[in-house]
Amino acid sequence: MKRFLLGSLIVAAMMAGAQEQPTRCFTNEGPERLLYDTAYANRVIEREKLYKDCDGAQSRSADSTLYIPVVVHVIHNGGSNNITDAQVVDMIRVINEDFTRTNADTNVTRAIFQDVAASANIEFRLATKDENGNCTSGITRHYSELTTGFPNNFKEVVSWDNSMYLNIFIVNSIYHVSNSGIVGYARFPEVGGQTMIEDGVVARYFSVGAIGQAGAGFPQYDRGRTVTHEVGHYLNLLHPFHGLSCSNVPPYFHNDNCTDTPRSNDESFNCEYNKNTCGSGSGDKLDMVENFMDYSDDDCANIYTICQTTRARNTLEDAQLRAILVSASNRAATGIMDAASPCKPGADAYPNKQSTCVGSSINFKQNAYGDAYTSLKWILSGTNANNSTNPNVNGTYSTPGTYDFGLIATNAEGSDTIVFEKSIVVVDDVGKGIPGGYFEDFETNPPAGEWNIQHSGMRNHFARTSQASSSGNWSYWVNNFAQAQASHTTPVQSRDVERLYMPPLDMTSLQTATLKFKYAYCQRRDITLPPPYDKLGGEELLVQFSTNCGQSWITRKTITNADLQTSGFRTTAFYPTNSSQWAEASVPLNAYASFDHVMIRFVLDGGAGNNFFIDDISVTDQFSSVEEMELNSLEAYPNPFEEKFFLRFESSAFQKVSVTIMDLQGKTMHSANLQSDIGMNEFSFDTQSWAKGIYLVQVEDSFGAQVKKLVKE
Repeated sequence: MKRFLLGSLIVAAMMAGAQEQPTRCFTNEGPERLLYDTAYANRVIEREKLYKDCDGAQSRSADSTLYIPVVVHVIHNGGSNNITDAQVVDMIRVINEDFTRTNADTNVTRAIFQDVAASANIEFRLATKDENGNCTSGITRHYSELTTGFPNNFKEVVSWDNSMYLNIFIVNSIYHVSNSGIVGYARFPEVGGQTMIEDGVVARYFSVGAIGQAGAGFPQYDRGRTVTHEVGHYLNLLHPFHGLSCSNVPPYFHNDNCTDTPRSNDESFNCEYNKNTCGSGSGDKLDMVENFMDYSDDDCANIYTICQTTRARNTLEDAQLRAILVSASNRAATGIMDAASPCKPGADAYPNKQSTCVGSSINFKQNAYGDAYTSLKWILSGTNANNSTNPNVNGTYSTPGTYDFGLIATNAEGSDTIVFEKSIVVVDDVGKGIPGGYFEDFETNPPAGEWNIQHSGMRNHFARTSQASSSGNWSYWVNNFAQAQASHTTPVQSRDVERLYMPPLDMTSLQTATLKFKYAYCQRRDITLPPPYDKLGGEELLVQFSTNCGQSWITRKTITNADLQTSGFRTTAFYPTNSSQWAEASVPLNAYASFDHVMIRFVLDGGAGNNFFIDDISVTDQFSSVEEMELNSLEAYPNPFEEKFFLRFESSAFQKVSVTIMDLQGKTMHSANLQSDIGMNEFSFDTQSWAKGIYLVQVEDSFGAQVKKLVKE
């Protein structure tokens, strides 16, 4: 990504190609949830009452080793996030060393903290039995685009009984409405038990272990301490800076409730050994930046304290929290004390793309896990490779439509089957001629293979419906209200990606072209939550194009949140009842007028919102006054904003980009000519001197312009 800071007269360019700077952890007590969920707040208080006096106390059985059964779920998209078993095993090594203080860098702990350093005497072991008593390696693999998702989405792919196992989810990236660069997170134990959908540890693939992909692109996370940190939360350890207070008379939410970790009111990054955020009063020490529960880089994190290890062990020995996990009966049920025995393989597979044309091929790769397979069998209906036994195959489709793909992996111990339903879209290799334009209102069911619906693996997908329509009686919709989920800790933490494909078009008969469609959507409101947490929804609609049979896609229009909303907030399922609840959008397609095969798809990237409808889709030989930009995925955020906002876009070329910002009276508030890089670019605008109101932002390159409306509050 390329980031810039724009003042009223100065444009300062930061280093080109600079990457995201991820945040170590998203785990906290969910302060917004404490505001509206009294029962949850009371459970947190009760939990802290159990351990508020742990300093100097001993665990109930301090000398005995407590064993935690672990299952690791690698959720991947077929890329580098599909880490090896060896890297997973190395992750287990790292957390075992860190929780027993046998890590090689204990000598780096500063002398002022050596006397409080301690071993928790906790050992983590991969399970050898699954929930049903079947043999397992303790590692599972799952191809899913939810490897990029909001917290808790990953657990919809797979999750084992959280009273029996510590579930660790390895993913590509973690998104949250306030932060798109989270490295890991976990959930604290709760009195009475944590829910399966919220429990467990999630970490990005580059922060796991100290080999393989560890530190890839982010060397500060190359020793596996993210998982050490998150497992600490799982065992009831707080951040040393929790509460961001220097007060010495805490309520139960002050700092980490351990007096052997010095008071701190700020996170530590890098290795800030001289940092002292709470002054230098009598008896005060420097911040313990080397504590595993701070945010310091991996190479300077090396200590848990006496109090922290006591809290962790007591959590595991408390019947109200995680005692079942370390019980003798659970050790037997999960097989962690047993030698490994032969297991059947687990089936997993992935394609190199999910859309193609008739006559073109898709490469499918096996990703079987666990014990080695002795035979494979592909489930590739519609291709010439169906029933193939090769590990990697090229499947060529002869008929348009939406197809499943799957794999059966077998050895002497048994077989396992995985099927990804309706995940491959195949379109005609000849574009549909539209000399007079194209129009679809769905009043008759489109012929098989023309309009295709691609499933994401979630519950509801695009479907033809008679429940609402812009004109006539039929439209397409996503029953998003039924699948929307509001997380306990933040309202918007659900992701679902649904795709609707148009038939490919031959646009050579058009001199100019414009795509138009009508849509209806409203955000969801939960009246049990106070503002602003009552407004649920993180949907965005993307309109994407491909001219190479789905090998690559370009986003030409993105409609998000407030711009997508056509009706007010609803507490119930939304169904548009009149024309005022529909909006029309247009996408200039002049650059595609010479192509004889153009694929177009509508992508609803959903959050915890409401139903979405689309209707009356047309491509006409009509000139658009604002031509499309070469810049893709143009975003302006936050909106509304206060002191500054950001423009973010992806550019396919090095080029000049003009930005002009005006108020509604036409006064130019800011203008600048910028140099964009290939790839992602981001610009920041300082607006402290601007009055509150509505502003128009025009971004223009050599291909055309786009305009965004922003509100300053």
